[in-house]
Amino acid sequence: MDAAPEVISCRNVLVYLGPDVATKVVAALAECLAVGGLLILGAVEVPARMPAVLEPFEPTVPGAFHKRPSAHRARRLAARPGAG
Repeated sequence: MDAAPEVISCRNVLVYLGPDVATKVVAALAECLAVGGLLILGAVEVPARMPAVLEPFEPTVPGAFHKRPSAHRARRLAARPGAG
């Protein structure tokens, strides 16, 4: 199995897409991105609806987001023997 990318840069692309398509593209990129990975978008290209697994990387860096574990995945990892 191929490893998920840790960094995806998608600058100056979403601006050419409609809002619904841009939202779908960002969701697909978030799905592919490794947990803890970084998604870099253009500062003005951030869709209004961002996937819940993405959160701003740093407040001073607009357009940069990192992927956090989903709530389902976090519960599953915590339930592993020896976790915690």
